[in-house]
Amino acid sequence: MDERLPKGTLGGQAVIEGVMMKGPGGYSVAVRKPDKKIEVKLVRHRSYGDKHPFAKLPFIRGVVNFAEALIVGLRTLNYSAEFYEEEEVETKADQLFKDVFKEKAEDVMIGFTFLVSIVLAVALFMLLPAGIAEFIGKWVPNRAALSLIEGVIRLAVFIVYVVLISQMEDIKRVFMYHGAEHKTINCYEAGDELTPENVAKHSRYHKRCGTSFLFIVMVISILVFMLITAEQMWLRFVLRILLIPVVASISYEFIRLAGRTDNPVINALSKPGMWIQKLTTKEPAEEMIQVAIISVEAVLYGKPYVDAVNQAQGIGVKKKAASLETENASGAKESGENPVYAQTEYTDELGYEENTEYDEALTYEEDSAYGQETAYEEDLAYREDISDEDETGYADETHGEETYDEEAGGEPESADDIESAEDAGQTEEASGETGSENDNSELEKSFFEE
Repeated sequence: MDERLPKGTLGGQAVIEGVMMKGPGGYSVAVRKPDKKIEVKLVRHRSYGDKHPFAKLPFIRGVVNFAEALIVGLRTLNYSAEFYEEEEVETKADQLFKDVFKEKAEDVMIGFTFLVSIVLAVALFMLLPAGIAEFIGKWVPNRAALSLIEGVIRLAVFIVYVVLISQMEDIKRVFMYHGAEHKTINCYEAGDELTPENVAKHSRYHKRCGTSFLFIVMVISILVFMLITAEQMWLRFVLRILLIPVVASISYEFIRLAGRTDNPVINALSKPGMWIQKLTTKEPAEEMIQVAIISVEAVLYGKPYVDAVNQAQGIGVKKKAASLETENASGAKESGENPVYAQTEYTDELGYEENTEYDEALTYEEDSAYGQETAYEEDLAYREDISDEDETGYADETHGEETYDEEAGGEPESADDIESAEDAGQTEEASGETGSENDNSELEKSFFEE
């Protein structure tokens, strides 16, 4: 069995018809498109804590990680939604917005959405319950009892909100992908091989889920808000808002601990949050599990795997990557050669070994739910014939767009271009397998490019 990432390293979220998975050094997004193909993208991402060590300090990292999770979540949601957007006529306002902010337009929009989301969440889940509690306070003079009542109201508002949105058909499918994400992480952390059959056996609940985090926030807020003794109502409201980072930080530390231990006390305290997950997760269909597996393995095996999966489905990749042949990959497997897991500063911190073995590639059978074949060519992950040229065809995290067009020097390849590249790859193979040491070295470099 290959070397596993430490428990608590992987995390993700459901997106529109797909799954985002975050690991050391970056995150992947796998989306099942309207044509039923699964497109996967790998994005290099350094967290604020990786750049600034103080942001990893306890009770500071909670606020930082929460903000980053929201931003990355919004970006990946927007990316997945693009596959399902209906064509709209661009208005003058849209064009003016792009002219003003240029390449920063998407970042500005995500930032604006982030601020609006925070304001609405604070108003709905903090200020509304506080206002109702203040009204009830005319008959309940005890401050501790009033804080408890406020917490119960807050939890009730949250549950009603989730139940209402779960009636939407699109949200139901997102909750099913949420279940697929949890099952896949549980399968991986249990040490089982990532196959649809194995994943399906695991629980759709997880102690590190964002739903559990929100539940813990509500519980911790009851205790923290009990400390507010100001006489003026407006000041009590302001203090609640100012204490939100404190509540979030404490809640994060608990969730982080819960995800890294099987202590029976911590498990018992985590149970209520997992019960709430019955509302936000649903049992996934097999095709959803397939998407989640690809998203996890994209993070584990890097760019060569991502290019191989996309190419096998006819999804445009760089010409150099398109020239890689399955026959070469099978030959590498038979000769005992293993792909080398990238040695980046992130994987070093996690104690990853070189030569992580990828025992078996994805070989999905015909998709029964859609009636469409999604069989991937055998042993795709063993494609070793990487060019000595710099492979930097990553999505630009800042703008959220594919950058391989510019780097490849033009538009994405046509079918003829890919066919020509494949012919070139076969010719190169006929001349003999040379430079395998260079191939392995380049594969190390290409996992996450700067």
